[in-house]
Amino acid sequence: MDSSAVSWVTALFAMISALALQVEGIDTVSAIYGETITVPCNDNKQLPEGVVFVKWKYEQKDGTSQSLLTKSIVKDRADFDASPEYVGRLDIGKQNELLVYNATLQDQRRFNCMVATTSDVIEHLVNVKVYKKPSKPEITESPKYLDVGKLQMIGKCISKDGNPQGNTTWYRNGALLESDGKTVDISDTAMQAPVTGLITTTSVLRYAAQKTDVRANFTCNVQHFLDKDQESGPVTFPIYYPSEKVKIEVLTPSPIREGDSVTLKCSGDGSPPPASFTFFLKDKKENVENSNNYTIESVSRNMTGDYSCSLLNDENLKDTATITVHYLDMMLTPVGSVTKEVGQSVNVTLSKASSADLAVTWKKDNVKIDAPTLQKLAYRDAGNYECEVTAAAAVKGLKKTSSFQLIVEGKPHIKNLIKKPGQDGKTKTLSCIVEGSPKPTVHWNVNASTVNESPYVNGQFTHTITMIPQGNDTVYCTVSNKLGQDQYTVNVSTFHTPSSKSDESEDSRETNDQTKLIVGVVVGLIVAALVAGLIYWIYMKKSKQGSWKTGEKDRGSHEENKKLEENNHKSEA
Repeated sequence: MDSSAVSWVTALFAMISALALQVEGIDTVSAIYGETITVPCNDNKQLPEGVVFVKWKYEQKDGTSQSLLTKSIVKDRADFDASPEYVGRLDIGKQNELLVYNATLQDQRRFNCMVATTSDVIEHLVNVKVYKKPSKPEITESPKYLDVGKLQMIGKCISKDGNPQGNTTWYRNGALLESDGKTVDISDTAMQAPVTGLITTTSVLRYAAQKTDVRANFTCNVQHFLDKDQESGPVTFPIYYPSEKVKIEVLTPSPIREGDSVTLKCSGDGSPPPASFTFFLKDKKENVENSNNYTIESVSRNMTGDYSCSLLNDENLKDTATITVHYLDMMLTPVGSVTKEVGQSVNVTLSKASSADLAVTWKKDNVKIDAPTLQKLAYRDAGNYECEVTAAAAVKGLKKTSSFQLIVEGKPHIKNLIKKPGQDGKTKTLSCIVEGSPKPTVHWNVNASTVNESPYVNGQFTHTITMIPQGNDTVYCTVSNKLGQDQYTVNVSTFHTPSSKSDESEDSRETNDQTKLIVGVVVGLIVAALVAGLIYWIYMKKSKQGSWKTGEKDRGSHEENKKLEENNHKSEA
């Protein structure tokens, strides 16, 4: 400002001072921390006529005024005074309002807009309030766990940099907590930053936890008029309390059988759960640390009884469970492989004992049968006999099986030998029906054009051949095994008499044929001898009676003797 202007303004202030001042009412303007403060002049009303300048100033803490800027209406220019805290932060608007950038709490003061006219001076006073909402609350310094019944700090709820300060409240699962001096204690403090003047609040909650607080959520809210309630994140805590009960469990599913492994589990209702226990077994006790399980390997029937567990450091807190070990004993006689001959017997005995009701099932070659009675054995009795002893449904899975293989042996025997004519009229079909065990081998004394054999069932089978007779053939069927042999004979002829049934039925066995043949020969010889003897006796008798006759006697006797010898030879032949 040049010297002429200074002298002009000085003269003008001198004139104004001589005039009476007109002061209007005091208004209040609210501003947000960090934003722009707009302070109106004359309530943003149109300025009166004859305005020379507008001057903005503020009231200091000691009550004196400090000039901020002066705007000349004539020159339409503002001159800023050198106030350090407002350097670069001031401006004046079109309505002559004061603009203060980047509001701080130091801007909370009274501003004065002075309008000077040629005849009057008007002052418009404005109080400025600066507000700031605090930061979102955060719970800090929380413990790792809470002990039941003990008043402990849950945490500190901190909300920073507010103006004015916020109001803090605490909640448990959404329900308001209020101090009662016993289970809930809340204390609040506030601290103002020396530079910014902003306020940080700290609220401390002390709480006596109960068992029901295991999964409880604790939160804090800060209420401020600039914004809705701000809520912290929830915090939860493990709740520690000693065990009041102990429980023992048998983890191995029932029924428990001899040879099973049995696992016991012990647990307490404390928090955190106890980790070490004492197990009381039949004849000893076992301390187990850092585990709640104990396994008994391969239990036996004498282990049936009560089992207990307790805390490692408190044997008075105990629980008991009963274990029943089920068993099944079975002894079958005979077992393995049994060899008997046809007609002999096998004595089958079964002994059994169990902790449960039993059912007995027999099978022969996988087919269910009644309990076997093996007296006077036949080939059909051979096979694999299996006995299964099973416990009642309540003891599922408890069963035992034993078996024996019965082999019935016998000498080979030909039950029949059947011959039939072939369809072509030239061949004969011979079927040898054989029984015996081990299975006999079959041999024929003739060449066969075809050979067939039926399945070997119950010690019996049929061996069939087809042959072409070469005349009147005698055919032998011979069967044998390690115990002996048998033979059957049949006569096979190329001739076929329609009236004869011999081709459709059996011939006599070789043994019978030989006997009949021998008997026939012997009888024939005896008859021939008797006839010869009778003839000789008659001759001799006649010779004695005619010895007185001529000498023809000797010749005739000689010729007769000769004829007699010839007849004897023929009879023998």
